[in-house]
Amino acid sequence: MTRGLARQGLDIPPWEPSSRFSGETLGAVAERQPVCDSHPSRGAVDAGSGLTRRGVVYEYIRRHPGTHVRGMANALGLATGALQYHLLWLERHGFVKTKRVGFYRLVFPTLVFGEEQELILGVLSQETPREVLLRLVDDPSASQGELSRGLGLSQPTISWHIDRLVELGVLRKAKTARGTICEVSVDRSEVLKLAESYHPEALRRLARSVEDPALLDMAGRGGVRLISPALVELIGKR
Repeated sequence: MTRGLARQGLDIPPWEPSSRFSGETLGAVAERQPVCDSHPSRGAVDAGSGLTRRGVVYEYIRRHPGTHVRGMANALGLATGALQYHLLWLERHGFVKTKRVGFYRLVFPTLVFGEEQELILGVLSQETPREVLLRLVDDPSASQGELSRGLGLSQPTISWHIDRLVELGVLRKAKTARGTICEVSVDRSEVLKLAESYHPEALRRLARSVEDPALLDMAGRGGVRLISPALVELIGKR
């Protein structure tokens, strides 16, 4: 495995032996990871897995694709400088990539997602944009007033987020007999699939609020991890 990585110029993988790092133990870092929605098994990293601090960072990114740097630092209890150090190593060696989406610098595992999937995941990683997008996926005809009432947010707040989503290319505005509505301009089925895999609790909230049994059943299957064969071959088994 190491020889294969060396041939690709990747050096050693991010879960090298814990002796490579000193100071705070892996267990202390792993224990501070948040519960991912309502499924602790997906949000937590096994402190006995042998992962180093860098490995914990990589595993967090794999489980939370599209996470933004500041949120990751808070979730893992790492100083921003320490996190940036590990991210730089991971990006330099081809394990992750970062990109600017709107106001945030987001992080993704490499060799897993396409451009549109990364755009969708970037939106899904932010609470209010995620709720707006999921509502419009469920009800494409929803007006800004209906979104405001359904989400319990002011119309100016909804309008601001919609404008940002339009700028990103996730939504587009269209004029109808009822007035201007917002249409989802990315693949709606892809939004639901990624929400099912990485944000099932948000999907459950939506399903309960609109009383949609099919959507609730989809949310109940959450936790599917979309990992490409290329990535599996690259990183191997821990």
